[in-house]
Amino acid sequence: MLDLRDEMLAHTYVSTCMMPYITSQFMPRHIPDRPKVVPDGCTNLAFIGQYVEPPSDAVFTVETSCRTGMYAAYALSGVEKIS
Repeated sequence: MLDLRDEMLAHTYVSTCMMPYITSQFMPRHIPDRPKVVPDGCTNLAFIGQYVEPPSDAVFTVETSCRTGMYAAYALSGVEKIS
């Protein structure tokens, strides 16, 4: 790659980006601070995304948004997740 460095740098633009809330998911909190994916008693409602409390999982990046959708689909359709 070093032999391509000058050519690449001639066509490279770098822009900084501030993401002040990027660590908000990891701030101190209590379990009730976030809703469950499927709240108790719900049969047709689920919350998905990075700001819900997934069962036995940690919140981390966009992958959590996908997993909470999966949990919601399993719970609302009655499918038991196989580990």
